[in-house]
Amino acid sequence: MLFNCQVGNGSVVRHNSVVDGRDLPENFYVPSTTRIGPNTDLSQFPPVSISASEFSEDVAHTNIDLVRGYKALQNEF
Repeated sequence: MLFNCQVGNGSVVRHNSVVDGRDLPENFYVPSTTRIGPNTDLSQFPPVSISASEFSEDVAHTNIDLVRGYKALQNEF
């Protein structure tokens, strides 16, 4: 979940994480189940890995393909 924040390009936020009131820099990695607030020290987190970035891109492309498919089905009815 993302609240009151901006996420830099190339960043990855994994499932069940919360970022609230803290902007994330480019290429930042938020592990699963992490909570980041306004006072969180971001230096404790490793940079995003290539595999995590590629996985997130694949998920985004799959979601776009699903939307196209659902819209095509909707147009058939």
